Amino acid sequence: MDEQRIGEKIKDLRNYYGLSQKELSDGICTQAYISQVESGNKNVASHILYQLAERLGVDVDYILFASNNERFDYIMEVERQARVLVETKDFQSLMSLVKAEENSPLMEITHFQQFLLWHKAIAIRYLENNLDQALSVLQDALKLAKTTNKTASEREVHILSNIGNIYVEKEDYLSAINYYEIALKNLRLIPLYETKLETGLLYNLGRAHLMDHQIEESLSYCDEAIRLCKRHFTFHGLGESYFIQGHCYKTLDDLEAARTCFMNARSLFSVIDHENFVEKVDNQLNKLQDCE
Repeated sequence: MDEQRIGEKIKDLRNYYGLSQKELSDGICTQAYISQVESGNKNVASHILYQLAERLGVDVDYILFASNNERFDYIMEVERQARVLVETKDFQSLMSLVKAEENSPLMEITHFQQFLLWHKAIAIRYLENNLDQALSVLQDALKLAKTTNKTASEREVHILSNIGNIYVEKEDYLSAINYYEIALKNLRLIPLYETKLETGLLYNLGRAHLMDHQIEESLSYCDEAIRLCKRHFTFHGLGESYFIQGHCYKTLDDLEAARTCFMNARSLFSVIDHENFVEKVDNQLNKLQDCE
């Protein structure tokens, strides 16, 4: 093994995911150890390499491949482009990107193949509205997981969440809840993860329970999401959780509590310029007024 190149790729992955050396090393080794490995001054022990790969959401083979293949930077760029296309909702370009890579020799790399299948399913869902095919592709992506049946990487949590979202569209709320719960359980086993992924899962659990007429459960998950958002000073999922709570209280005929939640949601959506959501909240506030 080229230990210096392995150290370089560990550093590249760490920076890609926005982790500090301290965050990467926490519970595995010392920060100084990571620093020496990344600078090529220390050979990384195999058991530590395995744990670092797990924290970075990849398998050891991926790091070894990256350290011996100049096309690793190309893979990282493809993944970056795909994420941007999802964020901008350019699903046509996303599908074109996936199709361009499907016959690439790089598809032999399990981690890259899983990523492309995941994003192919996203494109199928929004371009073709073929929910069954999108589900099938997502299940294929999960089968490529290198983690055990007791754990999942952050990427696999995203895939599980996407499966839950599709079941919501199919109005199979119990299946959606099941996948969201599995995703949340696995997420909380990961030492370091994105808070917004957790708040999103809690919100989605609240939404799915509301749609399944499980009002108390919906309120509970939304309460948890709101507390988490406040604790981590994030807006992600906060307005949406208040919005779901507004619907819950409206269902319970607690119109005053419903109005308070809808107003909280409206204020948050206004701050972040979510005009479509502001319009939805205003419609609900008008309906409340008609009920009085």
